[in-house]
Amino acid sequence: MKRNILICLFASIIFIFNSGNSFAQIHENGTPSSFTPAFGTNANIAIPFAEMPIVNVDSLIKEDLINDQYKEIPWRFGYNHYVNLNPENSGQWTTTVLDNGDLEHVWMLGIHCPDAQTINIAFDKFIMPKGGKMFIYNADRTMVLGAFTDKTNQQDHQLGVDLVRGSKIIIEYDESPDVPVGQSLSYNSGINIFRVTHGYRSLFQHLMKSFGSSESCENNIICDPNWQKQKRAVACITVNGNGVCSGSLINDVPSDGTPYFLTANHCGTANDAPTWVFRFNWESPTCTPSNDGPYGYTISGATQKAFNGHSDFNLVQLSSTPPDTFNLYYEGWSNIWVYADSTTGIHHPAGDIKKISFAAAPTHDAGMQNEGNGAADVWRVGQWTNGVTEGGSSGSPLYDQNHRVIGQLYGGPSDCSVTTIDRYDVYGKFATSWAYGSTAGTRLKDWLDPNNTGALVNDGYDPNVTPPALDAGILNINTPVQTNYCNNTITPSVVLKNHGSTTLTSVNINYQLDGGPVVTHPWSGSLLLHAMATVTLTTMSSIPSGSHFLKVYTSSPNSGTDLDHSNDTATVVFVTQLNNFPITEGFEHAVFPYQTWRIGNPDGNDTWFHNIAVGGFGNSTSCAEYDNNTNNQYQGQYDTIYSPTIDFSNAISPIRLSFSIAYQQAASNINDSLLVSASTDCGATWSNIYAKGGATLATVNGFLTSPFTPSSGQWRKDSITINSLVGHSNVMFAFANYNAGGNNIYLDDINISVGNTGGIASSDNPTMFNLYPNPSNGILNVSVNLNRVDNVSLHVTNLLGQEICSKNIGNTSGGNYTLDLSNAAKGIYFVQLKTDKETTVKRITIE
Repeated sequence: MKRNILICLFASIIFIFNSGNSFAQIHENGTPSSFTPAFGTNANIAIPFAEMPIVNVDSLIKEDLINDQYKEIPWRFGYNHYVNLNPENSGQWTTTVLDNGDLEHVWMLGIHCPDAQTINIAFDKFIMPKGGKMFIYNADRTMVLGAFTDKTNQQDHQLGVDLVRGSKIIIEYDESPDVPVGQSLSYNSGINIFRVTHGYRSLFQHLMKSFGSSESCENNIICDPNWQKQKRAVACITVNGNGVCSGSLINDVPSDGTPYFLTANHCGTANDAPTWVFRFNWESPTCTPSNDGPYGYTISGATQKAFNGHSDFNLVQLSSTPPDTFNLYYEGWSNIWVYADSTTGIHHPAGDIKKISFAAAPTHDAGMQNEGNGAADVWRVGQWTNGVTEGGSSGSPLYDQNHRVIGQLYGGPSDCSVTTIDRYDVYGKFATSWAYGSTAGTRLKDWLDPNNTGALVNDGYDPNVTPPALDAGILNINTPVQTNYCNNTITPSVVLKNHGSTTLTSVNINYQLDGGPVVTHPWSGSLLLHAMATVTLTTMSSIPSGSHFLKVYTSSPNSGTDLDHSNDTATVVFVTQLNNFPITEGFEHAVFPYQTWRIGNPDGNDTWFHNIAVGGFGNSTSCAEYDNNTNNQYQGQYDTIYSPTIDFSNAISPIRLSFSIAYQQAASNINDSLLVSASTDCGATWSNIYAKGGATLATVNGFLTSPFTPSSGQWRKDSITINSLVGHSNVMFAFANYNAGGNNIYLDDINISVGNTGGIASSDNPTMFNLYPNPSNGILNVSVNLNRVDNVSLHVTNLLGQEICSKNIGNTSGGNYTLDLSNAAKGIYFVQLKTDKETTVKRITIE
């Protein structure tokens, strides 16, 4: 549950002086007057200090030990003192002689926070007069922020100031020599400090060392070359003076560089946003080990534009547009409600330098998840396969496989130290944030699509790149998407975008299915730079059952040459009903679940996860597991693995579903269950075909209260014959765990076969089973060779699944046997060899 608040962006004009090295953000060059020799010679420099109360750090740290586990609250680093300090009631005015003989008036105030590691302040009134300059620095002058001038003034007259290292800071106002002493801050201007933050956990362990609080399994963003563009949008935010979150610049459809910034709703409010400080480009310049990175790219202040707790989003606009020297990027996004195939997160865990995390598995719809700060509609990501998130990561962007933002971090238990099952997080859905609510203040679309174009996706925007003259591309394939389709007719729909500076008036849109003939669709119209158009292509009918690859690309924009081919092409893999039997899922792919298998997690809590240490009968090291033991607080909940859509319209019985299962009860009265259901209408309605729980599900005798992990001999293969599915084309299967708070259930080796595939594949393959002659005149020889003694029987069924002959052999490791089928009608039959552990089927023909 990590929703922590460290937002690192400021619209301030800041100059940082650190041991002789300066780091410029948006700043006015200059040196405080008190640093000049003339000031020390001609002025009384005794500085009055405002003493802050002593902070009980031990008590705060005890609270942090609990709070740091939760991402739905800010990652706290400081304690706020609320004050009322201004030139009328605090500090001291001093007059010094400039080199040209003019008099300069200087107001100085010191602030002392005993034993603080850092101090940062906020103004609820900040109106600099023309010619005035303000600096903030620590007592030993090793770090200086400023100059703040009239160009720093914001519309709301508030200002948040970045952290200064040390327990004493000095605020210095250098007044214009043309104004009588103290007068410029008395008329239509002025300053008032309302908040002083005592930093008891030093963020400068990060700012100066580039590492410290985040955990060892995190990855420096510089380590991955594929995300170097997107990282430039992500910033760390200081909120409420004493907390940390993450977030990112987000592009609008006009791609005009409006500095919109997306984070989590729980990271702050409209009242606090004007004092937020945004820190960009805070990252290690080396992959490993971590090294110091630049920490001067800050902007202070923002205005809230829209927020909604329903999906936990907060959209603000920075108080000023970041300059070109920041080299920033504005993220692209997708508001389509669709599962992402894989995801990536970029964030600032615990206020540390920028990190990146990867999840190879698809997202799950977790519905309304309650993380302690109100329920939100979220995607569930998990498990993280490389990296995690932490406190301070909250509000950070979640990207799909196309590098587009699909959500912002809401919460979750992931952490370097937790077990695999808990390495997941939940993100507020961008698709929900887009249009949920009835006003511009509750949704994204009014701000990110101000001209109401109806855009479903948008590319990122790089203000530092000059677009070529001719550049047309396919932004997105809206239809089909990577999912299962319950018919064989598809009407492709794509988004055409003009990336070029010349108005696009014509282009060829080419598309190709499964490497077949290329179909060209000429388009004409008028698209300015960054403009988009949705184009519907010709319907494709009678698409064969199975997996398909659609490629769409542009050519000949304005009958000329495209100058950038990197954005020409879009592709998608989609599936019509599968009929390439046997259909298997052994959970051995790195992605869980693989391809078009999906997870259903209606409660948003714990669900099926990928165990990569255990496999059915010990023949692999991967399976699906549901933890009913350590997550028994979720008792009464159902979580489901769904199969792709399967076409049995031309199938020959028997239709057989088999799978491997392992389970041990925790107690005689605790009945965790596995329920298997089938649907013939593409998941609209379901019928139970298998239900076992407690003792009937158990594959091991006795009881175990600690978490159950099966050995190779503690598995069982179960099978179900469902010939009633013959002739149905939109069949799906669902494997549901019912959590009774008992013990873990393991599922592996799912196998769906029909009679004309010649049998059911066996995961442990212990059986050699031969039939001869085949075709046969009715006298059939059967050879059986097992690698263990088992209870063996033979069963013969016809195409309708009716048993016409059987033979009980008993305990044996094998032998040669005869079946007399001379009275059977000519045709196709199936011979099943059954043991206690498996069923194997082979087809024969009687002539």
